[in-house]
Amino acid sequence: MFKKLVLLGAIFSFTVVIGSGDDEGFSFFKNSGLASIGPCRTMEAVENQIRRKVANTIFEIYDVLNRKGRFPEIKQPELMQSAGNIIQEEFIVPFSWEVIQALSSTEGMEIRHVLPKKGIPLSQCVTHVREYPNELVIECTSAATMVKFSVLSAFYSDIRVNSIKSFLERQSLDFVSAPYFKKLETICSLYLFDELVQIDDISDVQLGDFLYIKGHPKCLGAVSLDYSRGENLYCVGFRGANAMFMGFGSLFAEGPKTAEQIQQSLAEAYVQRSTDQESAADAFREVKNQSFYLRKFGIEKIKKALTPPKRT
Repeated sequence: MFKKLVLLGAIFSFTVVIGSGDDEGFSFFKNSGLASIGPCRTMEAVENQIRRKVANTIFEIYDVLNRKGRFPEIKQPELMQSAGNIIQEEFIVPFSWEVIQALSSTEGMEIRHVLPKKGIPLSQCVTHVREYPNELVIECTSAATMVKFSVLSAFYSDIRVNSIKSFLERQSLDFVSAPYFKKLETICSLYLFDELVQIDDISDVQLGDFLYIKGHPKCLGAVSLDYSRGENLYCVGFRGANAMFMGFGSLFAEGPKTAEQIQQSLAEAYVQRSTDQESAADAFREVKNQSFYLRKFGIEKIKKALTPPKRT
């Protein structure tokens, strides 16, 4: 059984959907054997159910992406001197998604984003990912974006991306000149996540939160280490006291990993690909000393959307 709440606006309508009180439809999360909360924590039933739905969606989409997807190859690495000269194999994505080239303000280079096309319901875009019959060629940022919009669709199933600009303008947000991907990111921030923050400790991470774990500090700008820079991740539950994270790539082929396992993998990747003589232990220490980027899942936003408006 599912509860539905239809929210109507001048520009468009959408339906907020949440599962019932049992694990119906949550097979991916149930089969993971993970808990939805860490030890010595409590959570109200509604929040627990929402977070289980989030985790199940994350598991399901990453299951598809990690079975069918791979990283693009870097072509002619011997000719490249900096990150700005990266030449990658073209992305391969379902037809309802498009690749957008955008300038990164943090790295000063053009990077590629994979986003749902204008005019197509998000639910269809997600279905096309689930049912895509061929090999996908993307990287971890694009995989995380597909997961993010899948979670968005799981709760707001009828949003059409061609209505986003009008919606933002109706909300008096000044994104008239902003890139398309910025508008879409803003929708996700409005409905799903809180602000991105930099943290040194992940003890407060909860199921559904987005986390970016940085790789070795020397990876930034190093072309040959491009896919070792860091990992885009989502918390999908707890195994004992350990938060467990899912991401894109062979590391997650057998399931979620702890933050320390991911940091160890990033350190090993650096040592294997670097010409430095740094030991694995030293590299691991460098990675462990890095801060994290965290975007908390906006549980209050979802709960508010699920609350029927008061009658006047």
